Amino acid sequence: MSKPANKILCIGASTYNKRTPQSISQALKKTNFLDDWAVIWAVHQ
Repeated sequence: MSKPANKILCIGASTYNKRTPQSISQALKKTNFLDDWAVIWAVHQ
């Protein structure tokens, strides 16, 4: 069962590299960062 996140990280950028979300996602999973944090991606132009 999932528990609510204690903290929120918002990542925003005006440029977008298609590989960036995948790379960051892998790092967050390997470090168990997502055990306590929710991550929001905000990509804008």
